[in-house]
Amino acid sequence: MNKLKKYLAGFIVLVMTFCFLFSACGRIDDAIDDVWIKAGGVPEDLVVTINASGNNLDDKLDWVEENLRSNTIYLIEVNKGEESSPRTLIYNGYTNITIHLKGISTPRAITLKSNGSLYTVDEKVTLILEDIVLKGHNTNNASLVTVNLGGTLVMRTGSAITDNKSNGYGGGVYVNNGSFIMDDGEISGNEVNTYNGGGVLVADGGSFIMNKGTIKNNKAPNGGGIYIDRAFFTMNGGNITGNTADNHGGGIFIKEGTFTKGIGGFIAGGGSWVDDNNAKYGLDEMAGHAAYAEILRYTLVRNEKVDIPVTLYCNSAGGYSEEGWEVSAVM
Repeated sequence: MNKLKKYLAGFIVLVMTFCFLFSACGRIDDAIDDVWIKAGGVPEDLVVTINASGNNLDDKLDWVEENLRSNTIYLIEVNKGEESSPRTLIYNGYTNITIHLKGISTPRAITLKSNGSLYTVDEKVTLILEDIVLKGHNTNNASLVTVNLGGTLVMRTGSAITDNKSNGYGGGVYVNNGSFIMDDGEISGNEVNTYNGGGVLVADGGSFIMNKGTIKNNKAPNGGGIYIDRAFFTMNGGNITGNTADNHGGGIFIKEGTFTKGIGGFIAGGGSWVDDNNAKYGLDEMAGHAAYAEILRYTLVRNEKVDIPVTLYCNSAGGYSEEGWEVSAVM
């Protein structure tokens, strides 16, 4: 009996020790998590991967909402064509959330099912597109992607935003005081018939940095390729070509804001270019076939203030073509 009591007492002590250590480890782990989260940032190699547990893309995005954690990159692999309804990426109470949509084996298409922006990127959220093709439809009422204040859109290799015809703001991308970084990819075949910015509309303090990629074959009343309204556009590389404006700025329309040619190559020199865009009115009629700048009244800087020169060539407007025009940054 004494031996049995001794063994039982030893077992109880062992269980209690285990429980204590388990509880302590849990508290230590939680404390480490708190320090890590409050420190800000997440290591680039730390990625939460969402795999086949979801039946489709929408299921996987729902899973993200149920498993949120600040300072986390959620990698969502897309291995087939999908259809999806408009979705707002907003995660109240969490910061630095990145949704990385990545096509597997080949670029994968995500097609808009109903009217609205396929993705609206909200504050403290970044959406990365890689080998993902977003497709709109012919009777939409919004841009295919909207980026609001504090949100960020990043396009990488194999990404595309295409085939969206809208009567809202911007055909492809509407940057509403958010940030858009185009590292590669294509924005094409988009059209807006009421407002402006067939490919990209950047407004109200938003910023667009184009490092690489192509904006082509988009159409709008003004700014067939890009429309800048009280915002910032920096072009370090890439191509803006084949876009059309019914009125002004076949390639780029700058209503109010800043257009900066960065250091990455020469426009029209192989690094990047603005060419073969069309607008109804010619330069002599206060419009730009490639780029059009509006400062108070209609003013296009040409070969005067060239501290940030941009060469525009082989563009036509109302049958008018001119080579060698230079446009400086516009405030």
